[in-house]
Amino acid sequence: MADPDRAARARHARARRRRTGNRQHGRRSPLSDDPPSPCILVCAMDRLSGLCLGCHRTIAEITGWSRADGDEKRAILACVEKRRAAP
Repeated sequence: MADPDRAARARHARARRRRTGNRQHGRRSPLSDDPPSPCILVCAMDRLSGLCLGCHRTIAEITGWSRADGDEKRAILACVEKRRAAP
């Protein structure tokens, strides 16, 4: 039987290679110092970790992104980087 997590990781890897398809996505306003969204348009949640396979954010972080200020967004991005670096 195929491993569903392996298939998800493979989809994630393919999406990372083609992440530049949507030029507007992840851009920030020239008038804002807010960091761009880490979303790479691979929106699938891992059932075990509760994280998006694309951007490594939780549902709460994803849904709260548009309401978060720059400092909150930078804190989320710091958590995302730690999650990406974790084995």
